[in-house]
Amino acid sequence: MRPIALLLPLLLAAPALAERYHLRVEDEGKETIQLVDAAPVGELEGRKLIRLIDVRGKTQEVELSAIAKVEQGHPLPERIERKRLKLRQRLLSNQGKEVSKLLRRYKRTPERERPEVLAELERWPPAARVGPYAKELDDADSEVLVQLALKELPKLKGVDAERPLVKTAVLSKHPKLRARAHYAACQLDKTRTRDYYGQIATLQTLPKRRVRAMEYLAGMGEVAAPSLVFVLEKVEMEINATQVTAGGLRRVPVNLGTRGGAAIDAPIELPEASMLQVKTKVVMHTLREIQGRARAALKSISGEDHGTDGKAWRAWLDRRPQRAEGE
Repeated sequence: MRPIALLLPLLLAAPALAERYHLRVEDEGKETIQLVDAAPVGELEGRKLIRLIDVRGKTQEVELSAIAKVEQGHPLPERIERKRLKLRQRLLSNQGKEVSKLLRRYKRTPERERPEVLAELERWPPAARVGPYAKELDDADSEVLVQLALKELPKLKGVDAERPLVKTAVLSKHPKLRARAHYAACQLDKTRTRDYYGQIATLQTLPKRRVRAMEYLAGMGEVAAPSLVFVLEKVEMEINATQVTAGGLRRVPVNLGTRGGAAIDAPIELPEASMLQVKTKVVMHTLREIQGRARAALKSISGEDHGTDGKAWRAWLDRRPQRAEGE
């Protein structure tokens, strides 16, 4: 059985279940076990207490040391789950405000005294620290706090801290910050980072964002193979859809009508046709670039070349020896 301290991030990150908590309770000098069917709302400051909500909607605070074990449960009633999420959002919001205050204090504090402030920051749950650190990366107006965020986010396991790092790696205007954020994200969890890049590369967003995500993904080596195949499959579908759409809209039959005679259907160019063609060229150029990078990376990883055929690469992926995630 894994220690409760290791299980806690998983419990907080997973979809809520009414877990069965075995709580140690002192009763007339004797230790007994109390069973509670509940789900976690969140950790509290100091990280020694956790707030739970039971299946009736009642909350209680429990010392982590009092939890003997946690057993698999069943989904919370929908009404209770909505209440849990609302309580968790409020808790994280309030905690995030306190973390932000400490970050401002950290910035003002002389360097030799900053470890004391950092120790206070670490008293707050990881989930409460992600948002404030993410904001510092977004703003990027304090090198001190940016460095702190890049140093601390990779330590926050199980709370989706990869997301702000990947966002910074793709969106930041500062090349050095992008590179540092990518490195930090890979330090934290290469598999989740890989998956995020794969999703961005296939989103219909700004071309430079897609290409940048693809560049990172292509440089991650063998761990990136599943996402590279996913990208090839999705991009192949998007290319086909783009070609069909552009071809179908370029010339449209329009009933012109005639005087004293039958109507005439004649194909004419739409006013938007030239704009559509330009947009299509930009999209296709981006898709071809992503496709080419994915193919080159897979070729390098596999020693094989299946071109841009997503199905063929999927077959290669499926027959590969299974590897542990992150290898």
